[in-house]
Amino acid sequence: MRDLGKRRLKAELMLDDPELQEGGEYHGKEEDYALLRFAFYKCAKCRKPYFGGRKACDAGDQAREENFNAQDLICPGCAGFDGTCATHGTDYMYVIIIIIIIFSLIKY
Repeated sequence: MRDLGKRRLKAELMLDDPELQEGGEYHGKEEDYALLRFAFYKCAKCRKPYFGGRKACDAGDQAREENFNAQDLICPGCAGFDGTCATHGTDYMYVIIIIIIIFSLIKY
């Protein structure tokens, strides 16, 4: 997941964040900073890590924990998404899958 974190920092244009610069708390610790800022999960099917989005805040964590089922954590590839962007490949396609999963979990 650490390599995935470094790649995500680059993709999100966050390598210039002050915390990563000389004198910053995470200078030379890009992987740790990525794990602080981003959510990564292990796919319940293929067991590979995937990017789940930015960690926005801790609000709602208790509700998420009460309804959490690790079997719901499915990467875009295992979820059947086979689209590929000509520029980015499949790196950014997680957004579509995350939205689908969120809407399927919402109880109206």
